[in-house]
Amino acid sequence: MKKREKVDIYFKMNSHYYLLFSVVQMADNGKVDLKITDFYNVFIIEKDGNTREDGVMTELEMESSTFISKAEMSYHADGSFLRKNKDYNDIKYYNPYGKGVRWTPIDSIVDFQPIMHICIRRMEIYNKRISNIPIDTDKRKSHICECDELFDLEGTYLIVLFIRHKSFPFCRCGSRHNYCCLLYTSKKKKKMSTGIMDIFLLKQEGHSR
Repeated sequence: MKKREKVDIYFKMNSHYYLLFSVVQMADNGKVDLKITDFYNVFIIEKDGNTREDGVMTELEMESSTFISKAEMSYHADGSFLRKNKDYNDIKYYNPYGKGVRWTPIDSIVDFQPIMHICIRRMEIYNKRISNIPIDTDKRKSHICECDELFDLEGTYLIVLFIRHKSFPFCRCGSRHNYCCLLYTSKKKKKMSTGIMDIFLLKQEGHSR
């Protein structure tokens, strides 16, 4: 991806397209430096000490949590993960894991590094849909997650976005249980080991209505 190039991530269901989020490449020369934005009908929950992978919390935990309705996230080459809170006029940038805390630097990823996960409680909340995807340009492209067996209005899903070392194997496939695919590969240099970004969607059985 080129600097400032944007990829819009959609899922396709019943011949319509629904925007999940967008990824923007912020650095040049092929270095991976990402901003995740344009979330639709979603909010961020901040809660210390919750370790459940499916994001489920008790009523007491919900009451003590902080909710952010307008947020952007970024993962930088040095491993820093930052959040941008746009709920107020005074926009705040901060590290939710603590000042100075870093994850794995991009060039040090030896297998894969999850960036974020999103829980979709109901596909039917996506009341904003389009019938045609915008034409790709040099600055904006679309990626469509398409699997008729997987998506349905009452489904509950877990989405994981991650960066992967190019030598780490990953099966790209789709079924009624999960879907995984490549979003983009950095074209900086052939010897570059990282820069492969993938998305994984898992249908959480037993959570549907």
